[in-house]
Amino acid sequence: MARLAMKPSLKGRALRLLSQRDHSRKELEQKLKPHEETPGELAEALDFLAAKDFINEKRVAESVVNRRSTKLGAARVRQELMAKGLPADSARVNG
Repeated sequence: MARLAMKPSLKGRALRLLSQRDHSRKELEQKLKPHEETPGELAEALDFLAAKDFINEKRVAESVVNRRSTKLGAARVRQELMAKGLPADSARVNG
Protein backbone atom coordinates (compact mmCIF):
# COMPACT_ATOMS: atom_id res chain seq x y z
CA MET A 1 0.00 0.00 0.00
CA ALA A 2 1.36 3.43 -0.91
CA ARG A 3 2.20 5.69 1.99
CA LEU A 4 0.85 9.22 1.79
CA ALA A 5 3.59 11.80 2.14
CA MET A 6 2.65 14.30 4.82
CA LYS A 7 4.25 17.71 4.66
CA PRO A 8 5.43 18.89 8.05
CA SER A 9 3.69 21.99 9.36
CA LEU A 10 5.59 25.24 9.73
CA LYS A 11 5.50 24.75 13.48
CA GLY A 12 6.91 21.24 13.07
CA ARG A 13 9.67 22.45 10.78
CA ALA A 14 10.55 25.23 13.22
CA LEU A 15 10.67 22.80 16.14
CA ARG A 16 12.96 20.51 14.17
CA LEU A 17 15.33 23.42 13.52
CA LEU A 18 15.15 24.55 17.14
CA SER A 19 15.94 21.03 18.36
CA GLN A 20 19.32 21.30 16.66
CA ARG A 21 20.25 24.73 18.06
CA ASP A 22 18.65 28.00 19.08
CA HIS A 23 17.58 30.16 16.15
CA SER A 24 16.50 33.79 16.13
CA ARG A 25 13.10 34.71 14.75
CA LYS A 26 14.80 36.25 11.69
CA GLU A 27 16.69 33.02 10.97
CA LEU A 28 13.51 30.96 11.24
CA GLU A 29 11.63 33.39 8.99
CA GLN A 30 14.35 33.10 6.34
CA LYS A 31 14.46 29.31 6.50
CA LEU A 32 10.71 28.73 6.64
CA LYS A 33 9.41 31.45 4.28
CA PRO A 34 9.57 29.15 1.21
CA HIS A 35 7.24 26.71 3.00
CA GLU A 36 4.55 29.26 3.90
CA GLU A 37 1.36 28.48 1.99
CA THR A 38 -0.89 31.29 3.19
CA PRO A 39 0.12 34.84 4.19
CA GLY A 40 0.44 35.26 7.94
CA GLU A 41 0.76 31.53 8.61
CA LEU A 42 4.47 31.77 9.37
CA ALA A 43 4.11 34.78 11.67
CA GLU A 44 1.35 33.00 13.57
CA ALA A 45 3.47 29.86 14.04
CA LEU A 46 6.49 31.89 15.17
CA ASP A 47 4.35 33.96 17.56
CA PHE A 48 3.07 30.73 19.11
CA LEU A 49 6.59 29.35 19.54
CA ALA A 50 7.84 32.63 21.00
CA ALA A 51 4.94 32.67 23.48
CA LYS A 52 5.95 29.16 24.59
CA ASP A 53 9.61 30.34 24.90
CA PHE A 54 10.88 28.05 22.14
CA ILE A 55 12.16 31.19 20.40
CA ASN A 56 14.17 33.25 22.86
CA GLU A 57 16.34 36.04 21.44
CA LYS A 58 18.33 36.46 24.65
CA ARG A 59 19.21 32.76 24.69
CA VAL A 60 20.30 32.92 21.03
CA ALA A 61 22.53 35.92 21.72
CA GLU A 62 24.12 34.24 24.75
CA SER A 63 24.71 31.10 22.72
CA VAL A 64 26.44 33.02 19.91
CA VAL A 65 28.65 34.87 22.37
CA ASN A 66 29.56 31.73 24.30
CA ARG A 67 30.36 29.71 21.18
CA ARG A 68 32.11 32.35 19.13
CA SER A 69 33.80 34.85 21.47
CA THR A 70 36.74 32.54 22.25
CA LYS A 71 37.55 32.15 18.55
CA LEU A 72 36.53 35.52 17.12
CA GLY A 73 36.95 39.14 18.05
CA ALA A 74 34.20 41.25 19.56
CA ALA A 75 33.48 43.02 16.26
CA ARG A 76 32.93 39.73 14.43
CA VAL A 77 30.64 38.41 17.17
CA ARG A 78 28.61 41.64 16.98
CA GLN A 79 28.39 41.17 13.21
CA GLU A 80 27.06 37.63 13.66
CA LEU A 81 24.46 38.86 16.14
CA MET A 82 23.27 41.50 13.67
CA ALA A 83 23.14 38.89 10.87
CA LYS A 84 20.79 36.86 13.06
CA GLY A 85 18.53 39.88 13.48
CA LEU A 86 19.68 40.63 17.01
CA PRO A 87 20.96 43.96 18.31
CA ALA A 88 24.77 44.02 18.50
CA ASP A 89 24.55 44.93 22.17
CA SER A 90 22.06 42.14 23.00
CA ALA A 91 24.75 40.20 24.84
CA ARG A 92 27.95 41.28 26.46
CA VAL A 93 30.87 40.56 24.15
CA ASN A 94 34.25 40.29 25.84
CA GLY A 95 36.98 42.12 24.07
